[in-house]
Amino acid sequence: MNRSIFNTFKKNHHTLFLQLRQNKSVHFDVWNNLKDNHIDIEFFDNNAFAGIITYKVAVGQVSLLYLEKRYQNKGIGKDILLQTMMHMKKFNTPYIWTLSNNKNHFFWSNVFQRKFVWYENETLHPSVHGSGFKMKIN
Repeated sequence: MNRSIFNTFKKNHHTLFLQLRQNKSVHFDVWNNLKDNHIDIEFFDNNAFAGIITYKVAVGQVSLLYLEKRYQNKGIGKDILLQTMMHMKKFNTPYIWTLSNNKNHFFWSNVFQRKFVWYENETLHPSVHGSGFKMKIN
């Protein structure tokens, strides 16, 4: 992965992203049989729900990334994804990926100057065959 993406995150957090309170929970990953691998982070603006990301650190899977409409198109989704990738990078996770049935998905097909690659009916992870987006982290 291009180091400039991480450097940009460190320097240019979006102000609104930094104001969001994060509620993080860590769980046992039943599918991959890994302790503390399944992460859920909910984001709140004061007490209002703003969004959530659910991911598996060791395997690089983003299961869910959702933002309420009023928080979309402000760079917050990108900041959340960058924070997730920095966490995965600490564990030497080589790729970040997500399943999707839409190769023209507005977010995944455009984020980071289109660095995520679309795979159709491919093996995204040794235990997962399907369509989705994948990008090298390390």
